[in-house]
Amino acid sequence: DDKTVTGAKINASIVVPVLLNVSKEGAKTEGKISEFKTDMNWYEYLPVDFATTFANTGNVHVRPRGNIFIKDSLGRSVATLDINPNQGAVLPGTKKEFVTSWNDSFAWYENKMVDGKSVIGKNGKPVRELKMRFDKILDLRIGKYTASSLVVISDGQRDIAIEKSITFFVFPWKGVIGAVIFILFALLGLVSTAKNIGKKISTLFKRSK
Repeated sequence: DDKTVTGAKINASIVVPVLLNVSKEGAKTEGKISEFKTDMNWYEYLPVDFATTFANTGNVHVRPRGNIFIKDSLGRSVATLDINPNQGAVLPGTKKEFVTSWNDSFAWYENKMVDGKSVIGKNGKPVRELKMRFDKILDLRIGKYTASSLVVISDGQRDIAIEKSITFFVFPWKGVIGAVIFILFALLGLVSTAKNIGKKISTLFKRSK
């Protein structure tokens, strides 16, 4: 459910509410997050696309601004994304969807480009290729995440904050299986090496007798 807070204090460096012209008599500034979702519930790699649908239930146009705050399973903040950075207006009685993408990770999928154009596969969808940034190896995304969409509107006198949260999962199963197989082979190699060293030492002792 939406959480609505009037007079909420928002960090000005993160969210900058836009003051509205509500001088007309009977002006009513109201709204809600009618839907907040990701395009999938489970991801192998980023990006994650968030869709925040804001419904203007008042009788004046509003320019909602806000942020999506992402936390990992331990409650640590891992990202803060902007909602409606271009200050698009939502007219009275209408809804508008704002899409925000999160791709800050050691590994992520990116559309394959050739001559500046996206390559389209046989299924009619863009072909994606895996990218990696080894300077961000500590930012490999894995596990359960919670995203909170916080949208703010203002009637010129007070700020109205509306919040909605969802959860999603990131699990790079191919990479995990590959790492497990590598570790198993490495352990088998160590065991084999240790056995060979043991045999050589045993042989040397027998010869010395």
